[in-house]
Amino acid sequence: MNENIYHYRVVFEPAPDTGGFWAFVPELPGCFTCGATLEETEVNVRDAIRGYLRVAAEEGILVGKASEAAVIKEVEIGF
Repeated sequence: MNENIYHYRVVFEPAPDTGGFWAFVPELPGCFTCGATLEETEVNVRDAIRGYLRVAAEEGILVGKASEAAVIKEVEIGF
């Protein structure tokens, strides 16, 4: 089986209401998921991306590609 490898940025954030995490993919609008742990959320977001790409391919929809220059970093600012 010939499998393509894709690289997308994923943003993980704590979900204070549930105590878990949620994640979204900025280049794939509407592609998001959650999980009880960070590890579970990572597994879930991989599945969400695969499903998103599969449906997009079936529907002939072009999907966004990750920007190599994009960096997401948390910064602390005193105010």
